[in-house]
Amino acid sequence: MTNSIAVESTAVPALKETVVLETKPSAAVATDRTVVMGLDCSPHSKATVAWSLGHFLTKRDRVVVVHVIAPPLTSTEPDIAANMRELNAIALAQTTRTLTKLTAPIAESNITLTVVVIEGAPRDGLLAACKSYEADALLVGSRGEGSVLTRALVGSVAHSLMNDAPLPVVVVRGAAGMEATRETLQDGDADLASFDDVV
Repeated sequence: MTNSIAVESTAVPALKETVVLETKPSAAVATDRTVVMGLDCSPHSKATVAWSLGHFLTKRDRVVVVHVIAPPLTSTEPDIAANMRELNAIALAQTTRTLTKLTAPIAESNITLTVVVIEGAPRDGLLAACKSYEADALLVGSRGEGSVLTRALVGSVAHSLMNDAPLPVVVVRGAAGMEATRETLQDGDADLASFDDVV
């Protein structure tokens, strides 16, 4: 199923969204909270899913997993355009398989799950999804890339979302990201034990 979602900000255009997976609990459960979870199919995504199941999600949540991709390749030449459509379809199928595998623990936990792929920039796609699905919280993983201390702690996309999202944002750090942060900070600068999982 494909449709368009938009947010009010003029800086964020309407974005194309494709729902690639929907699962519901075996028994009907009323949902109390909608959580948008941004996954980029990196190893950090696996850590984000594991942490969310252990520390954040409940069976009464509805989880909307969002994967943001660049707009598909296009061409005005008919033959090239046909080849590009085929390549785009292959890429979407591969992404769908990866996301299905990544989110299997959520589905197996009997939590209502929707997985969508949105075309656009990561920040814009996640904010658009939060608005469209009326999310109560946004949960993202972080690679922690960047040399500025704040970005070293949370990553540039996560940092932008923390500043711009009109809802609570939970940033989950993977072990690799925390190791990089430990090297960035000097002993005594911060109590890193409290940052091992979440910033």
